[in-house]
Amino acid sequence: MRLTQLEYFKDVAQTLNISQTAAELHVSQPAISRSIHELESELNLNLFIRKGKKLSLSQEGLVFKQTVDNIFNQLTTGLQQLEQLKQHTQSRIIFTIANSTPLMVEIIEQLHHSLPETTILVRVNSHSLPASNPGFIDYYYQLTDHPLAGYQSVPLLTERIGILVSNSSSLAKLSALSLADLDTGLIKLSTSPFQALVDRYLTNHQVALPTVITTGDRKIICDMVSHNLGIAFIPEFSWHAYLNSQQVCFVPLKDEQLQRTIYLNYIQPKESEFHHKVVTSIQKYFTKYQTRKGHFQ
Repeated sequence: MRLTQLEYFKDVAQTLNISQTAAELHVSQPAISRSIHELESELNLNLFIRKGKKLSLSQEGLVFKQTVDNIFNQLTTGLQQLEQLKQHTQSRIIFTIANSTPLMVEIIEQLHHSLPETTILVRVNSHSLPASNPGFIDYYYQLTDHPLAGYQSVPLLTERIGILVSNSSSLAKLSALSLADLDTGLIKLSTSPFQALVDRYLTNHQVALPTVITTGDRKIICDMVSHNLGIAFIPEFSWHAYLNSQQVCFVPLKDEQLQRTIYLNYIQPKESEFHHKVVTSIQKYFTKYQTRKGHFQ
């Protein structure tokens, strides 16, 4: 039993005229007659009573017509619901980051400005995917300090890593610092890709500085430096939300090899205007740093 057979039956049952139905459907009369006969053979009953050229529904035909009408009504309702779902489907951005980053708030703000009413989820150190939602089309992105294997990776920002010092420190008077200039305690960030990069750099240069405190709170690091309780390695731009330039200053290292690059990683979706807007919007956010020599200058 094919849907076309049911459609032909429904229309003939309405008109009780095969020629009229054929003309309305732009189908040949023999094709409709053959389809009705095949349907009756399959059901092993007569759906119509034929008296010459006149047709009327048999008792079985009346029952079957009601069934077929219900089928097509349900099909129409289902198609309408699918269309409504399609119209209300929203794109959802899902960010995965290894550690919290002060950049995330401003990136989200940028995305909300360029893609209003977009749902954004941020997941920290999560390897599981969020539950799927039929109302959303999900786009996954990761911010990292290195390209991820198997992903498309777009470099967003390369920034120097320098020293955060108190304005009251003698180090603040220097235009650049060497590792030999560092003679005070180090305020460190807890385990993170950034801190691992700094630790490797110090180890490679055989520099061991006493640690004053280790904390996962960047604000605490900056506040302690502002009170001249130690110094801290920080990226030139991406921690700016925590800094008060009236109390602290960023001093670059003479050796400018210590730097990091932030990457946007994603699995390339099929051609998607929305995905292109997401990437373009994030890149636009980072372009404001490309024209600056330093946040404190």
